[in-house]
Amino acid sequence: MMPINILHRKPSLSRMCNVIVGFIFPACIFSSICGNSFFKHALTREKILLDSLELHFLPLTKHTLQH
Repeated sequence: MMPINILHRKPSLSRMCNVIVGFIFPACIFSSICGNSFFKHALTREKILLDSLELHFLPLTKHTLQH
């Protein structure tokens, strides 16, 4: 049988602080520094991709609509 006191033990404040400082804080810094440039880069890449797709497919759709 598993000991029940492990399940009912409240997380200590120091452990919670360690988790916040250890995981959440670096993640916030990373996302704020790298996230903005990464998302901008990804958005511009997708926009370029969509524009090139439109350039390829728009003449085709116009051509098929005329016939």
